[in-house]
Amino acid sequence: MSERTGTNQYQKLIDDLRRAKESIAAFSGLGRETLASSDLRVVDEQVVGTGRLAKFIDNVALTWYLNRSQLNAAIEEKIEEAGTPVRAPLVEARKVIERRREFAQRRDHFFLPGERLPSGPSVIMLNRGLRITLHEWEPRRVEWLILDDDAAELRGAAKELARALATCTSVCLETGRAFAFAVGEFGPELILPEQWQRRSKLKGNHRYLLKAELPSLKARQRAGPTTRVQADSMEQAIKALEAVYAQFSPAKKVKKATAVAVFVSLFGLSKTSFEKTVWKDAKVPLWRKQGTVPDDREVSVAELRAALVGLNETGEVSFR
Repeated sequence: MSERTGTNQYQKLIDDLRRAKESIAAFSGLGRETLASSDLRVVDEQVVGTGRLAKFIDNVALTWYLNRSQLNAAIEEKIEEAGTPVRAPLVEARKVIERRREFAQRRDHFFLPGERLPSGPSVIMLNRGLRITLHEWEPRRVEWLILDDDAAELRGAAKELARALATCTSVCLETGRAFAFAVGEFGPELILPEQWQRRSKLKGNHRYLLKAELPSLKARQRAGPTTRVQADSMEQAIKALEAVYAQFSPAKKVKKATAVAVFVSLFGLSKTSFEKTVWKDAKVPLWRKQGTVPDDREVSVAELRAALVGLNETGEVSFR
């Protein structure tokens, strides 16, 4: 590409594209990540618990996206609602580039297998090799266009914005800001966020939801952000509570107040996190029943702490 002189005639549009790219990186309108197993259980039970993809949750209709393109468009719309135009500058840039094709230089060359083909924002491929024989090792004729410098810079900015949008969608699926469901012959299945990167490479029929459009999960998470460390702690706490339940129940019972005192101390959880997530989601039905407990049937703070320390030492659960 020749040395640039002066200002790009499309500079304002390029600035709009770059501003849109920056807004995507900073966008937080899709909520915080959803990685806690308790939250993912809620999604799994409410969306596919009946063996079918739910149409309503709490009398609110769900908006299903039938492919990645629809999900991308929905995320674009959320970003635009925050006040930064995304689609308009992309559409305008594509129109300009299409017009500049008329003035582009046309090139062609014979390339041997393994030779690197032309690339970069100034290159528009017309074909990647029309073979003139049936033999794979024969040279192939490649044809492409070379855009002028101004159009090439504009195309580069547009491609960066398009990549940022695609990356945003992937990050949403990997962090539980959006959910993917595999639809197969045995029914739908929630693809866990941590599995998306691997599962997305496999062919399959997928449907998508935005976390921000799940009313029950939004209400559940109003208490504030949950970090990955906190999510792991809650998951371990649920596992530990179910383990001591199996150890003591039905002969003895842990009171909720006793559990709060011990678990908050050992697992570094807040009282609210324990009560609203761990105590609620753990499978300890007999302990959640109301009623007085005779002293000889009550698990003391010391007994509960000792049981949890034992589980930690054997590696069944871990806490800080």
